[in-house]
Amino acid sequence: MEMMKVETISKEIIKPSSTTPNDLRTLQLSIYDHILPPVYTAAFLFYTKDELISPEHSSNKLKTSLSETLTKFYPLAGRINGVTIDCNDEGAIFVDARVNSCPLSDVLRCPDFKAIQQLLPVDVIDNPYEAASTWPLLLVKATYFSCGGMAIGICISHKIADAASISTFIRSWAAMARGEGESVAGPEFAAANFYPPANPFFKLPVDEHANKISRITKRFVFGASKLEELRTKAASADVVARPTRVESVTALLWKAFVAAASSNTNTSQRPFSSTPKMN
Repeated sequence: MEMMKVETISKEIIKPSSTTPNDLRTLQLSIYDHILPPVYTAAFLFYTKDELISPEHSSNKLKTSLSETLTKFYPLAGRINGVTIDCNDEGAIFVDARVNSCPLSDVLRCPDFKAIQQLLPVDVIDNPYEAASTWPLLLVKATYFSCGGMAIGICISHKIADAASISTFIRSWAAMARGEGESVAGPEFAAANFYPPANPFFKLPVDEHANKISRITKRFVFGASKLEELRTKAASADVVARPTRVESVTALLWKAFVAAASSNTNTSQRPFSSTPKMN
């Protein structure tokens, strides 16, 4: 596979299409939000070639719909200020980028972790670790391939969003882009209602070796026939008669997670946890 090289074309700030009301200008973080490490929750979206839509049209549509989505997800356009978020409509970062002659199909066929990292928008800020603890809370990067394919990299501060939250945001943004804005329900930023509010004087010790820990990344590929077999097994007349591929794979993964957690008698070492973020 040819080495992928991503070139940033432009960077701009996207603000909410409507001003955030004064009574929603300050969002209290919970104690769990406050002690989370300043990192970004990331997601990648990949799209194949579309003969009818140019990169310029796609970029404009993404920016416009993102601006409209930020009206409902208004804290993402704000900035962290100690134990609160100032929902001041300063905006999210949106980056346009281009890739050399490397086609998207090659990237997906044999993904390389370091190469894929180029599709995330954190390369436009000097210190991602520091930025995640202050601003911006949301960064988006739309990368266009010469073959016509497109990748969207999304980073949201873990102080306000986990994996489930970023999924909620993406679904809402997609609905807004399709012109289905009226069907998009606003999320609830209610973590401080479930857990004690953050205390500015409470701090956990900083682990200077946290970013030096060795990690292993594995990729699991489900073929079309296996996915159909999995969908059939996951079907339930009482719950979901015909689950989607995503629902089927997600159910399988969570079944494995629960089994792994249940088999571990030491609950402090369980492989996952859950903290309410955006609902």
